[in-house]
Amino acid sequence: LLALLANSGPLLPYGSDSWWHIIPFVPNLSLLITLIYITYYILLEPFAGALYSVILLYMVYHATNFNASYPNHNTLAFIVHITSWIAQFIGHGFAEKRSPALKDNFTQAILLAPLFVWLEVLFSIGYRSELQKRVGSGVDLAIAKFKKEKSKGSKS
Repeated sequence: LLALLANSGPLLPYGSDSWWHIIPFVPNLSLLITLIYITYYILLEPFAGALYSVILLYMVYHATNFNASYPNHNTLAFIVHITSWIAQFIGHGFAEKRSPALKDNFTQAILLAPLFVWLEVLFSIGYRSELQKRVGSGVDLAIAKFKKEKSKGSKS
């Protein structure tokens, strides 16, 4: 998606005569959206959000360079994007026997899912075990609720 958003081109004057030339980022829509995500993630979980910002900025940088380097970048980015969504739906169906959270709460899935996955990575190396327990309890409750509702639906 970042590669597609980078199609916007510079949103601010960009070049050797602008102050933007001192940083390696084109001020495009991809960068703007990423900065919004970074701000939100840092507000929610400062340390994890700050660490993740490095990864997100790396992704923006390469998305913009990808657009500049490949003449068919839109086609490639679109194929990867659609294939990823299909794989997510198939994976959820096989592994979890349920649809992705995207169908239940689109905003939560788009905004919070990347941070949730990042936190899972950090939890696996011992980051904030008390938060991991709270998040795990919340996830367990949500799964139990889902299974209960699903069993009610299949009985009727």
